[in-house]
Amino acid sequence: MWGPNLPVPHVIAKITSLNGLNTTIRSLKTNVAIKNTNICEVNVGQQKFPLLGDLQLFREIE
Repeated sequence: MWGPNLPVPHVIAKITSLNGLNTTIRSLKTNVAIKNTNICEVNVGQQKFPLLGDLQLFREIE
């Protein structure tokens, strides 16, 4: 479980559908809104990007 005193793990996020495109985000370091364990929105700076489709998160393999 993440908390204010725990580091956010580096993750590789594979987005199976982002406006119809297959996209991979490495070392995701952004603020996200999580609903029902699904990340539905990513904030990058002042811009918000909705994520459509399934999103699978994996811990980054060092």
